Formats: sequence, C-alpha cells, structure tokens
Amino acid sequence: MFYTLILRINSTWASAGIDRTLDYYSTSRELTKSEVVGMAAAALGRSREDPVDDLAALRYAVRTDRPGRTFTDAQTAVMRVIDKAADLKKEKVARYFFHKEYLSDASFLVGLESEDLAFLEKIQDAFRHPYYALYVGRKNCVPVELPGYPMVAGIREGRLEKVMPEEDGACPDAQPFGKIQYECLPDEKADAFLMDQPVTFSNKGRRYARRAVRYATYGIPDFYEDSGIPAGGEDGYGDPSGGEDSPGQQENDGAGFPGVDTDFFQEA
Repeated sequence: MFYTLILRINSTWASAGIDRTLDYYSTSRELTKSEVVGMAAAALGRSREDPVDDLAALRYAVRTDRPGRTFTDAQTAVMRVIDKAADLKKEKVARYFFHKEYLSDASFLVGLESEDLAFLEKIQDAFRHPYYALYVGRKNCVPVELPGYPMVAGIREGRLEKVMPEEDGACPDAQPFGKIQYECLPDEKADAFLMDQPVTFSNKGRRYARRAVRYATYGIPDFYEDSGIPAGGEDGYGDPSGGEDSPGQQENDGAGFPGVDTDFFQEA
C-alpha cells in the first residue's frame, strides 16, 4: 500500500533557483523537489555531507494553491581580491551588482509518496520539531504557519493522484482550481523535464539530476459532461457518431453560413 505525506508550505518570501547568469538569479513558480528534500534533510538533522538518497527516492507532487507574485531584489557584494598587476601581496576591493528573484505570498500543497509508512512518519515528526531551521530556498525565506493551517497536514492512504486533488487548501484563500505537478512513474509520458532531482547537497559541489514530470488539472468541471454536449468521435473531432455529417453540418455545406441562400454565391 502507498501512503502520502501532505505538507502546507506558506512563506512571505520563497525562492527556488532553476536558472542563473552571472548577475541574475531567477526563481521557479513552483516549489522544486530539491527544495523540499533539503527542508526534510534539515528537519531530520542531516548535514550537507550526509546522503539524501532515501529522501530523493520519495515520489513528489506539488499543487499551487496561491500563485503569489514575483519581484526582484537588487543586491551588491563586496569582495577582496588580489591585484596581481600591482602587487601579489596587495589586495583591492571589488564590488559586484546582481539581481535575485523571489516569489512573494505564495502557498503550496506538497505531497511525498512512499510505501514505507514508518519513514514518512519519521519525516512528519521532523517537520513538526525540526532539528535545524527551515528555509524555503534562501535563508531569508522562512516558512510560516497560518492559524488553522499547520505545516504538517498528515499522512493519507493512497497515491499522489488520489490524495492531492481531494486535499483541502494550504491557505484560507486557496484557489479552487488549478494544476498539479506530479513526478512521472516509469511508464508515464512526461510533459517536462526539471533539473531538480537532488544527488548531493555537499559544500564541495551540489549536484542534481533530471526528473520527468507531468501536469494535471483539479477542480475544473468537465464541460461536455456537465452540459450534455457530445465531446466528439473516436478522434475527438467532427461528428460524434463518426459517420455521416449531422443535419446541422449538411445545412452548412456550400456557402458555410446557416440560413443563407447558397444560390447567392453561385455564378450567374
């Protein structure tokens, strides 16, 4: 049997680095798996040199309950470098100007799936009583617990696809519909590939692997099912019966406008 640990991640600021240039650090609009695995490792009291294979093996899903908005913070850094042109023993001060992108007032529902219930319970307890301080990306991005919305929602029976759409919102003003990002099973077709599968968080060099994900909607009603209008033939197009044209299509043949005398379009 599969189990899913549900977390509510709310933060005034959040940042998940997915791409960077020399002077610009961008952020993902969704929580990355490496970000959540890093939080779990910190909560469990692991150092950056400790392995995270067991945490990275958990299947991951994230639902955006409040998208938030992005903003950019301009920062400067001062570094002391050796002026080799002047004197190897002489230092000079170099100033660097760069931008960091953040996500503000976003709210996410996160699911971690495993068959090992005891391991999920251990992670659940760690998030309730973390060993190290938790950050949603950078150290100035601290998670918050809203009244009535604790970070740990609990462990549910079932896979991510069953649990995530049915779970209540992660915040009071959670949007009633949207999309969920699921980590693909081996036989599933991927919608995208993300470089956020953590391999190591070592200070000697962090490494990440590629991860296949797919997207699904939730809370959006089926228009055709609710309206009673047929969705289409076997290929989803044209006449629902897949046979001859419907009466309405027959009326439109020729000029292509219903109720218009087609003789008007014929040559005199």
